Amino acid sequence: MGHPTGGVSTNFVRTVWGDVSTEKLGKCYSHEHVIIKGPFFEEHYPEFILQDFNKICAELTALRLLGVGTMIDAMPIDAGRSAADLPDVSRQTGMH
Repeated sequence: MGHPTGGVSTNFVRTVWGDVSTEKLGKCYSHEHVIIKGPFFEEHYPEFILQDFNKICAELTALRLLGVGTMIDAMPIDAGRSAADLPDVSRQTGMH
């Protein structure tokens, strides 16, 4: 059966782990900034720097225990986003 609007219907979401069944996602936070680092934020907004791996993992692990299973990292490229670190955070916390 096709998607009601004519698009493609899927039963998975592509994550840093690869494709994950929608049944395994848990609650989803849809606009998060998981890791923020880089010279722009260090200079202009030091209070917004989120680069302590252990603290990030502790917070996400606590959320995971509350049923949150997925976060969509909305940090723009070249604005402090650290996509290369997201798989490590995901593996450490179990968060998609």
